[in-house]
Amino acid sequence: MDYTGRHTFWCWRSRRDLLLYQGYYMKNVRVRFAPSPTGFLHIGGLRTALFNYLFAKKHGGTFILRIEDTDAARYVPESLANIIEALQWYGLIWDEGPDPLDPFEKSIGDAGPYIQSKRKKIYQTHVSELLERSAAYPCFCTTERLDSLRKKQASEKQTPRYDGLCRALNPSEVKSRLVSGTSHTIRLRVPTEGSLTFRDMIRGEVTFECATIDDQVLLKSDGFPTYHLANVVDDHLMNISHVIRAEEWLPSTPKHILLYKALEWTPPFFAHLPMILGSDRTKLSKRHGAEPALEYRQRGFLPQAVINYIALLGWNPGGDREFFTLNQLTNGFSIEKVNKAPSIFDIQKMRWTNASYLRTMEPNRLAPFARKFVTDKEISDEKLANLLVSIRDRIETLEEIGEWGSYFFQKDIAYDPALLIPAPGTKETALVALIFVSEVLEKMNDEDFTEPVLRDLFVNRIKSSGKKNGEILWPLRVAISGKKASPDVFAMMAVLGREVVTQRVATALILAQGLKKA
Repeated sequence: MDYTGRHTFWCWRSRRDLLLYQGYYMKNVRVRFAPSPTGFLHIGGLRTALFNYLFAKKHGGTFILRIEDTDAARYVPESLANIIEALQWYGLIWDEGPDPLDPFEKSIGDAGPYIQSKRKKIYQTHVSELLERSAAYPCFCTTERLDSLRKKQASEKQTPRYDGLCRALNPSEVKSRLVSGTSHTIRLRVPTEGSLTFRDMIRGEVTFECATIDDQVLLKSDGFPTYHLANVVDDHLMNISHVIRAEEWLPSTPKHILLYKALEWTPPFFAHLPMILGSDRTKLSKRHGAEPALEYRQRGFLPQAVINYIALLGWNPGGDREFFTLNQLTNGFSIEKVNKAPSIFDIQKMRWTNASYLRTMEPNRLAPFARKFVTDKEISDEKLANLLVSIRDRIETLEEIGEWGSYFFQKDIAYDPALLIPAPGTKETALVALIFVSEVLEKMNDEDFTEPVLRDLFVNRIKSSGKKNGEILWPLRVAISGKKASPDVFAMMAVLGREVVTQRVATALILAQGLKKA
C-alpha cells in the first residue's frame, strides 16, 4: 500500500460487493462485547452488550465476551467480576469468552484466550508484520517531548496530534537506536493525503480525511498493545463479522480500517450506536439517575424491566408497544432501525417501566427478586408472594417494600390513635367501626381469610348495616397498618392472617377508648 500518494480508501467499493459480503456474514454472525475492566459496567455498556446479544441471537450467531485489559494503569481489579456478574444477572449469557468460574485461566470457546493481557505475543507478531510492510514505524519521542508538543498545539488552537518527527528517520538511525535499546513505541503510518470512506450500518457512508487521522500508537514502550492494535487483531482472529459499538469509537474506525488494509485482512461491518444523554441533553451522569448496571439491582429494579427500557434507547421497533421479553426483543431487533440521534435516559420512565413489571409479573417469579429487600428472612415464598400482591400497585421498585410492607414486618405498629377517627367522624364513630369489625372477625375461620372472601363479606355487611364503607374501612386500615395511606385493606388482612388482624383490631379498640371526646 502506498502511504504517501493521494488515494481514496473504501471499505466497500460497490454496493454489489457489500451485499454479497453481507449475505455471507448474515449466515455467519459473530459479534463481541469488549469492555475494559477500568470500572464497573455502566448503562451505556449494558446497552452495547444487549444490542450485540440481540443481533447475534436474531441471526443465529455467536455472542462473544472479550476483556480488553491492556491499559494496566487504569485497571480496576474488581471490575472484571462486576462485568461478568452484571451480564449474568441481566441474562446476557455469552457463547464464547472467559469462564465465569475462573475467567483469567479458563475459556469457553476455541478462539481464546479472551482476555487481552493473555495475548501479548500475538500482538507483537502482527506488529512485526506491519513494520516489515512499512505500515508502521518506531517512535523514539520521549513523554516530555510529546507533552510539550501537545501544549504548543493547544496554545496555537491546533488539534493535538503527533507531528511525525520519527516517521522521517532514516533506516540506519532507526536501527542504531533499536540496537542501543532506546525506549520506543510503534506508530501506525497513516497516509498524509486522501480520504477514507466506509459504510456504517446505522449512519450510512462515513468519510474521514487522512490529514485529520493521527499516527496512532499501536504498541507501547512496555510491549503492551494499545486498544487499536489489539482490537483489530482480535476481531480478525476471532472471525468477528460485525462490530457494534458506541459512537465514541467512530473516529477510531478509519485507523482500524487502515490496519485491516495493511495486514491484508477484510474489515468487518461497523455499526456505531448513538450516545445516551441525560434528560437535559448533557453527558449522562449520576445526577440523571445513571448508576453502574448492577446498582439497579440494589435499588430494586428487575433485570427484565431494565433490559426492556434500555433496548428502546436508540432502537425503535415500530408501533406503540412498550413491553417486550428478551425473546421478543431478539425476534424484533434490527440494527437498521437504530437511530443516529442521541437517545435520552429518563430515570422516571425506567421506574415506570419497572413498576409495570412489578404489577404484571407472576408473584412466585417476583418473590426471589424481592427476598433481599424484606427484613423477615424466614418469610415463606407463599407469604412473600401474597405480600407483594398486596403492595405492588403502590411501589415502583422493590426497594420500597420496606415502606409499603411495614404493616407486615413490624410486630407492634405505632401510630397516633387520633388517626383511627374517619373524616368526618368522632371517637364514637371509630369505636362503633372497630366493634363492628371485631364482631365480623369473631365469626370467621382461617380458611376463609382470603382477599376475595374478606372483600365480599365486609362490603355486604357494611351495606346491610346502612353504614358507609369509609366509616368502617378507615379505622380498620389504620388499625392493621398504622397509616393513612396503605395497600388495599383486604389484601393486607389476607397477608397478615386472622390472628394478627384480630389482635391489632383489639389493640386499636383500646386506643380508641382512650381518646378524648371531640
